[in-house]
Amino acid sequence: MTCLPTAADLIAVAEAGDAHSLREQMRARADASLFYFAKAVLGYKDLAQMHLEFCDRIQDDEAYQNCGYLLPRGHFKSTLATKAMSLWVLTKDPNERILIIGESDKVAAKNLVDIRWHIENNEILAWLYPELIPPDFNATKWTDTEILLPRPGSFDEPSITCDGIGAKRTGFHYTRILFDDPFGEKASKSQAEAESVWSWMQYAPGLLHDPARSKQRWTGTRWKHHTGDCYGRLMKEDSSVRWYVRGAIENGQPIFPERFTLETLELIKQREGIYKYSCQYMNNPTIPEGADFPESWIKEYTISDDRKTLIPMDGTPPVRLADLTRITVYDPSSGGKTAECENAVGTTGMSADRRIFDLKDWGKNCGYDEALEELMCQNDQFVVHEQYYESVGSQKEVETQIMLRQKMTECHRCGKGAKDTTPHRRVRLKPVKPPGGRMSKDDRIRDFAQVPFEQGRVYLRRGMDELRTQIVSFPHHPLKDRFDRLAYAIHLLRPPISAEEAKTQEQEVERRRALAQPRTNATRNYGGYI
Repeated sequence: MTCLPTAADLIAVAEAGDAHSLREQMRARADASLFYFAKAVLGYKDLAQMHLEFCDRIQDDEAYQNCGYLLPRGHFKSTLATKAMSLWVLTKDPNERILIIGESDKVAAKNLVDIRWHIENNEILAWLYPELIPPDFNATKWTDTEILLPRPGSFDEPSITCDGIGAKRTGFHYTRILFDDPFGEKASKSQAEAESVWSWMQYAPGLLHDPARSKQRWTGTRWKHHTGDCYGRLMKEDSSVRWYVRGAIENGQPIFPERFTLETLELIKQREGIYKYSCQYMNNPTIPEGADFPESWIKEYTISDDRKTLIPMDGTPPVRLADLTRITVYDPSSGGKTAECENAVGTTGMSADRRIFDLKDWGKNCGYDEALEELMCQNDQFVVHEQYYESVGSQKEVETQIMLRQKMTECHRCGKGAKDTTPHRRVRLKPVKPPGGRMSKDDRIRDFAQVPFEQGRVYLRRGMDELRTQIVSFPHHPLKDRFDRLAYAIHLLRPPISAEEAKTQEQEVERRRALAQPRTNATRNYGGYI
């Protein structure tokens, strides 16, 4: 593989005055990286780490025909997946014919405003890709909805066409269709409009140049739960679509902290309400009504600056982390990355007054080994008193991984324990089985969690939005694993004991040891092994 020039290489070439070499190196980097093309060539300076990951995914998806991208509002999804991608594709193949579909023709045409500006005014783009720029804009198709760039082939379709849902494009055929927010507020409020969006999307493959190879891309944000919007319906009814879905907060941290901090997202959530927020910013819609656990039942806490004290936001007394009984619960999923359920790992604590604080929540479609690594990291962080895992059915396979982990002196995933590094703390996982015989998961969650939640004793750390979503949409949400893990923790937790109680328990243990008879006592002398 040819090594691409680094930023330092480009600076050195520029200082040497070799403009031709600099151009070739910059173009090589732009050709190889959509992220570099968007940030360095198009000048989108606010792109961050999450956008590098997003761009890499878009590039990987070029091997697939149908792909969907769901990102929160304001996270530059259209900037990258529609605007930058359209130009990047055309630099590689000027014969591409792209159809951009929006909620309306005016909304779709907004994408072309930025694209046209770059072609008309972006000097870096013109320097790197002069063949992309029309020699005379008056001599080519150059409107608010269509543009034709120089190309070797002759086709009926312009290079880029923008239109709205419902457009009549019979007789035209495109190499790719980019659906950019095709489902918006209008469709979310009208079932007729929602059906119109879905009907047009079903018609769209007929507009592809090669139905077996031409590409379709859906970029947007959720508006309704389950199949209420086109994205949920597409997920349910078309298994050929490869999805990339991000929430504004993942595992308690914002994915775009440069613009959306936890405090900013909390204000948005308070302003919009949990349902709209869960759709527009988490891409994980809750159920607006009919759920078993109202949002008013959930309490929240923040962490002090010294990271040692939990501060409830309802005015109840703060509690030191060290004063909590702390347990970790692992709810395994044996399906791996393709499963419709998650491996869920979390650490939860109980104070002396029986308030319950969820300290860390984690969930992922992955293998057992990755989940066990998370469990061990949580044990290192919180120094828990007990660790449990659900052992039932095929999930007993996790016991093999646990045994292997317990024998390791050096972690094969993170390297802890190697050389002079501190190894993971010892983990002694205890199996726990669901009680109640044939009791369903939903009934078990209600049985374990409903009373403590109703009493207002359960506190989530601010930012645990994936877990919150599962709770407030229960039992309708398709995922329940994080909530099930928390319900187990609520069931297993006991309040911490006082120093006096601990001393009494220790004395009782010593008393029993003193009364116990050894196996070699004559009263047990029944065999030949004495």
